[in-house]
Amino acid sequence: MKIRMMLLISKIVIFMTMKEIASHVILQSIETNNPITNEAMYADYPYLRELDMSNQMTFEFPEKKILLIHHSLSVYICNNCGVTSIYHETFSKLPHLTSIELRNNSMKYVHPDAFMHNNRLDKIDFSGNKLVTLNPEATLRHISSLSIINFSQNPGMDMNRVKLASDRLMILSCNNCATTFLGRNTFADMPRISQIDLKENSIGQIFDDALESLEYVKSLNIDGNRNLQTMSFASKTLKRLSAENCSLEGTLQTSNLPALKIAKVRGNRLTHLDELVPYCSPYCSQLSATVSQ
Repeated sequence: MKIRMMLLISKIVIFMTMKEIASHVILQSIETNNPITNEAMYADYPYLRELDMSNQMTFEFPEKKILLIHHSLSVYICNNCGVTSIYHETFSKLPHLTSIELRNNSMKYVHPDAFMHNNRLDKIDFSGNKLVTLNPEATLRHISSLSIINFSQNPGMDMNRVKLASDRLMILSCNNCATTFLGRNTFADMPRISQIDLKENSIGQIFDDALESLEYVKSLNIDGNRNLQTMSFASKTLKRLSAENCSLEGTLQTSNLPALKIAKVRGNRLTHLDELVPYCSPYCSQLSATVSQ
C-alpha cells in the first residue's frame, strides 16, 4: 500500500513538473491581436520573453505613461501598428528588454531618454517610419549596449543630423533615407561601427577622411546614390565596398583602401580603373565593374 502511495505521489510530482516545464516553454512567446490596456496586463505570464502585437493599426503607446511592467520580457514587436511616439516612460519598466521592432508605423518622435532604463538593449528596428531627427535634441541617450540599429525607409532622415553615441554599435542601416554626404563627424560617436548600409540616399560627397578614424569598419554599401560622381576616401580596414548604380565618373580610386577584397561598382560611368585595383589587396578576391568605352 505504501509503495503504491509513493508511486502515486511520484507520478503527481512528475506530472506537475512536466506541466510547469510545458508552461514555461509555451509562454516564451505570445502573438496577440489584443492591445495592451493596462501596465500589469501580462503579470500572470512570468516566463514571457517575446511579445508580438503586430498589425494593430490603431494601437498607440499611451502618452507619457508606462506601456507595460514585466521583469522577463526581452523582445517587443509591434510592426504595422499606429505608433507615433515613444515617450520617456514607455519602456521604463522593461529592464530586460534587448530588442525593439517597430517597423512600418508612423513614428515621428522618440524621447532622447526613452531607453534610460533598458541597459541591455541590443537591437532597434525603426524602419518604415516618419523619423527625421528623432526629437528636438536630435539624439538618443543611454544606448551604450546597442549593437544594431535600422532606420531604413525613413525618407526624411539624414544621418548627419542625429547623434547616436554608442561604443558597441556595429551595424547601421539607413536605406532610402535622406543622407546627403559622409564626413568625419557622421560616424564619430560610433567607434566600433563595422557595417554601414546607406543604399538609395542622396549622398553627393564622401569626404576623404569620412572613414579614416574608424578602426573596425569592414563593409560599406552606398548603392543607388545617384548624386555621387567621385569617390576617393581612405580606410585601412574596409574589405567590402558596394557602389552600384551611382553616377561615378572617370577613374575608380581604391589606392587608399589597402584591405579591400570586394568592390562592386556596376551601373556607373567609369572610364578607367585605378591601376592598383587588380592589386587592391594581397587578398583581393572580387571586382565587379562596368567601364564605359
